[in-house]
Formats: sequence, structure tokens, C-alpha cells
Amino acid sequence: MDKPSSLVVTIVRWVARVLSAVIVVFKGMLLGSGVVGSLLGAQGPSQPGPTSMADYVYLILMVIGLGGLVLAWKWELVGAAIVLVTFAGTAFIHPGILSNPLELVTPIAAILFLASWWFNRPRGQEESS
Repeated sequence: MDKPSSLVVTIVRWVARVLSAVIVVFKGMLLGSGVVGSLLGAQGPSQPGPTSMADYVYLILMVIGLGGLVLAWKWELVGAAIVLVTFAGTAFIHPGILSNPLELVTPIAAILFLASWWFNRPRGQEESS
């Protein structure tokens, strides 16, 4: 199988980076406002906060997944793997996220990072001939 052109690889990498930056900014803002609000005692009917152990695990997985998106900028394989594992854990805890198209953007970004890593991975000597 031929390697894609460097332009295609660059586009895939930058789409993954831009997508991940948007995800980190928006989910980070949502997460930050929820955590700060709960720390300041702003919980109520409009902002219930985590109520079960599953909700706390979900929040922890989301933070780890956002960290994976940031790591993927430097280490594509490691970051993408972290994102995909945390997304799978999140989907296990809250299967409803699989029906939300906006939640599916996160694994798409991870898959694009994986594709970028795959296109740029070191090749063995037998493949280069």
C-alpha cells in the first residue's frame, strides 16, 4: 500500500489538531464552569452536579480524555489511545453518549490522530524498497 502524499498527511494532522483544540476548549469550559460552580455552592435544580459514583468516574474519564487530546499533539499514538480508551469507558458508563453526534467528535479526532501516526510511522527496510 502506497503512502499518502505529504499534503494529505499534513491535512489529516491539522484537522485532528484543530478539532482537538476546539474540543478541549469547549469541554474544558463546560467542565470548568461545572466544577467551579459546585465548589462555590451554585448547585441547585438548574445545575445538579454529579450525584453518583458513575458521574464522578465519567468526569475523571473526561479529564483524562481531554489530556489525551492534548498529548496527541506531540505523541499521536499515545494520546489517541488514551482518548479512545476513556471514550470506551465513558460509553460503558453512559451509553446515551453514543446517540449524541457532538460526543462522537472526540473519538473522530482520536482516529484522525491515529491515521496521522500511521502514515508517518517508521517503515521497515523491506517496505522501503
